[in-house]
Amino acid sequence: MSFFLANKKVLFKKKRRLRKPRPKVVSSSIKIDDNFDQEESEEDLADNTNVISVDLGLLSKHTNDVRARDKLFTCEKCNGHLNNESKVLSKEAYLKNKENKSKKKTEKETEKEKEKENEDSDLEEEPETEEELEDGDIPEGASIWECEFCGSTQILENFEKEKMLPSEASIDYLLKEKETKEEKEEKKDQGSYIVFCIDTSGSMSVTSEVKDGKLDLSKLHKHSNQTFGGGQQEYGGFGGFRMGRRQQQEIKWVSRLQCLQIAVGNQIEALSRESPETKVVLVTFNNKVEIHSNGVDGAVIIEGDDLNNFTKLKQIGSDYQATQNVGKVGTTLIKKVYSLQENGQTALGPAAVIASAIAGQRRGSKVVLCTDGLSNIGIGALEEDETEEQQQKSSEQLSPNEFYNELAEYCAEKGAVVDVVTLEDTDCSVDQIGKLSDRSSGTIDIVKPLELSTRFKNIMSNPVVATGVLFEILLHKELYVFGEDDRKVGTRLEKDVGNVTRDTQLSFNYGVKEDADEADRPDEVPFQVKINYVKLDGSQWLRTITKRLKITENVETALEDIDYGLMNQNFMQRTGRHAKKGNIKESAKLVKQQKVWYSKIRKKNKKVTENYSKNLKDFEKQENMWNEVIEEQLTTDSEEDEDIDMNMETEKSKTKKPKNKVRKKKKKMNDKQSKFIFNSSNFKK
Repeated sequence: MSFFLANKKVLFKKKRRLRKPRPKVVSSSIKIDDNFDQEESEEDLADNTNVISVDLGLLSKHTNDVRARDKLFTCEKCNGHLNNESKVLSKEAYLKNKENKSKKKTEKETEKEKEKENEDSDLEEEPETEEELEDGDIPEGASIWECEFCGSTQILENFEKEKMLPSEASIDYLLKEKETKEEKEEKKDQGSYIVFCIDTSGSMSVTSEVKDGKLDLSKLHKHSNQTFGGGQQEYGGFGGFRMGRRQQQEIKWVSRLQCLQIAVGNQIEALSRESPETKVVLVTFNNKVEIHSNGVDGAVIIEGDDLNNFTKLKQIGSDYQATQNVGKVGTTLIKKVYSLQENGQTALGPAAVIASAIAGQRRGSKVVLCTDGLSNIGIGALEEDETEEQQQKSSEQLSPNEFYNELAEYCAEKGAVVDVVTLEDTDCSVDQIGKLSDRSSGTIDIVKPLELSTRFKNIMSNPVVATGVLFEILLHKELYVFGEDDRKVGTRLEKDVGNVTRDTQLSFNYGVKEDADEADRPDEVPFQVKINYVKLDGSQWLRTITKRLKITENVETALEDIDYGLMNQNFMQRTGRHAKKGNIKESAKLVKQQKVWYSKIRKKNKKVTENYSKNLKDFEKQENMWNEVIEEQLTTDSEEDEDIDMNMETEKSKTKKPKNKVRKKKKKMNDKQSKFIFNSSNFKK
């Protein structure tokens, strides 16, 4: 099952009338209404347990109930799908049920008339309109499905209930077969791509101490001798690695590039053993970009004006073909990795375009991008001393912000997952290059050079399981779901997810409509998640997952067996989404509200479980990081406003000084903070 609810019961907000005090028991709404103050809003979130979480990583496995497309029945009104919770009646049973409902409705209307006579209310209620079928509308032998989401009726002809009614909550429908025999034959020699996109600029020669055997240097020694012999004794063939006199000492020094060489070499070696059909491509960048796929043939080199041509760079990557898989060329490719040396500038933007285009040729492909500095040559250059005009000219009229946004969308469109790894104590502008991972469902990390091998191993253990993922939530007509901006969007929510890895999770908040008539409100309500996805073999599927949950007005009841882990996940994603859009004040509000929520949980739930304590500690760690981001960014905003006010005297100061100052201040969102925000909004297991 890949669909979870944080609590066992839906928390319901009692219906309130205008101009009367709000009841204390509330639903999941956290949106600030103009009619209510901040304190009341915090109480909303504090009592909110209405969270849906979906584990998309489980798309890697089929459900127990797999069906053909012709077994998929859809409600014409709300687009809900027939499921194991659906009630399908014969014509006779439907007409009898209709008669009973009509009697109850008449009795209810009589009671309402009496209530109206005793109430002073100017409110007019809209008459209920419920679609009902007459005897003559229903063909003989047909069945009737009363949609549990919107209440409309659907006629199902030639419906064999025992065979066609789903028996499982989760169902996979095959929408399109995988490639034809001809397509398979054409692609039989094409495994998925793993593209290592690595920085070989001059700054990669910076060294770190290695103590107590924390890094296995044996492969550096081995490949140094094989590649260079005694030709460069002082440096052993590697910039910054003084192997001569220090080789026998307990403490050794290795460069950033050497750490990266060990990490990449280890992964190529592992792929050669475990996934020999994979195509591995090495894309290196400094003053130029080079593409290697076997370590023997000459590299494809991109330099000069081509580094500024977005269209041409994409074409180069799309046209590039790795002719052999890693099982055949792994050894020579590893030698090529260890032969790399550091020099020059950082053409990160052009290299990222080419690597993404290569990976975009095949579903399930990955780009692992590692750098230690700002892109400073070619498209996407981020060097601070460049003016906006220079950046636009060198980027085909695209500013760096526009370029990385467009490249991120390109990655998502092509199904290329980009994992970004930067090094500690460097400035790589993660707020920009992190967009590639954020949009493509990759990861973002900042590590010490000596930890690169471990991080690369973790990245490779989180494979792509599906692409082209379209996600939809459908709720009962008395419920609503919040969108990613925390606004109510009705009973349905759609999201274009794109790529999905084993660790991808989504979460959303929902609530019960305040104007729902308590007398008509059902005791339990259905939820349905629909996921349209493409497997790596090219087949297209639809997964539907349906659950029911009882409704309660009692907060203590709603808190029983609550999943605090899902609540934390939801908090992280919502806070991260606001911060990613630059809405730091809204993030600050949510951090404060979540703290109130944990405090109220403690008071209302007498059983403070180990699960509560663990997740409270997790939240407190998250809170500390958020407080650091929020304090710095809100201070920065204040400084920017102050600076702009101080420079309003001349036309020149209006146009240039504020712009330069704002740009400089925006760098205050350091790489660590940017990584935290991106990873929060795309919370992974």
